[in-house]
This record gives sequence, structure tokens and C-alpha cells, in this order.
Amino acid sequence: MAHHLRTSRVIKLLILCLLATVVVVIVLAIQPVIQETSCQCTTNRNTHTGFESGKGHQLAIIVPFRDRFEQLQEFVPHIHQFLNAQKIRHVIYVINQVDKYRFNRGSLINIGFLQSREESDYIAMHDVDLLPMNPDLSYSFPRNGPFHVAAPNLHPKYHYDDFVGGILLVANDHFQMVFSLGFLIYC
Repeated sequence: MAHHLRTSRVIKLLILCLLATVVVVIVLAIQPVIQETSCQCTTNRNTHTGFESGKGHQLAIIVPFRDRFEQLQEFVPHIHQFLNAQKIRHVIYVINQVDKYRFNRGSLINIGFLQSREESDYIAMHDVDLLPMNPDLSYSFPRNGPFHVAAPNLHPKYHYDDFVGGILLVANDHFQMVFSLGFLIYC
């Protein structure tokens, strides 16, 4: 009889623990989600709008980035000056991957596109280590489809006939066609 009473108490205690767990889970489930870290970033929009030859277009330079601060310090003023000389209205987005997983250039570009698509009508997917030196390299709106600025015949750093990367200009409409298919570039 004592064994039966002890078993009955254990079962009651287990049921009580189970009910307490359910109550705690329900209370936690209805609480708002609190982010542990919030972005304290300041947005510095250096949008350049006073150019006549931009013909109403605005370029978003999307720079997938991680751990190359010295290159970034050289890149930003260089590309800004280069695009100003071509009278290209532009905004520069540096999309930083902060984790230590494999660098996911494609996801960073997708994030940059989502951030920039409201204020720009075309993007340049741009590596931080590529500085355009030839003033004849045009960053103007790619009317005839995507334009590979770092193509082997245009840029000395890349010598691959079947390589697309480095610097690629794409109209938002074209990027959206690919993006809307759920295509996440992982390169």
C-alpha cells in the first residue's frame, strides 16, 4: 500500500511539473520577441543627385564585405570620385557579414538589393578589391541587359572567359526577375 501511495505521489508530481512547463511555454510564447542586439548604425546617405548626364537613373553600389577594412577605406573614396567623374548618381551600400561561416557573397548582394531597390534603379555588384582605373569603363545604366564591367577584355585582374563576378551592373527589373524565382546566389 505504501508503494502504491509513493507511485501515486510521483505521478501527481510529474503531472504538476508537466502543467507548470506548459504554463511557462504559453507565457513565453505570447511575450513579444526581444532582440538581444539592435543595430546602432548611423545611416550616412551620400546620394549624389546634381548630375545631368545621369538621365534620372541612380546606381546602388553593393559591396559584399567582411574583414577587409583597409581595402574598404581605399575603395569608397575611389569609387565615389570615379562615379562623380562620370556624372553617375550613386549610393554605396557596404553589406557586412559578421559571422565566421563561409563568406556568402550572394546573400549579401541579395540583402543589398532589398535595401537599395526603392531609391536606385540599377545595381553594381562590386568586389571591394576592384578599383576601376580606366575612365572609359562605363557605370551607366545597362539598357541592353546586365553588363560585366570586370569582363576579361575590360579588366586586367580577371582572365577567365566563363567567369562572371567582380563588377556586374544589373537593372533592378532584371535582378528582380531572378530574385523573385527564389534564386539565392551563393558564390
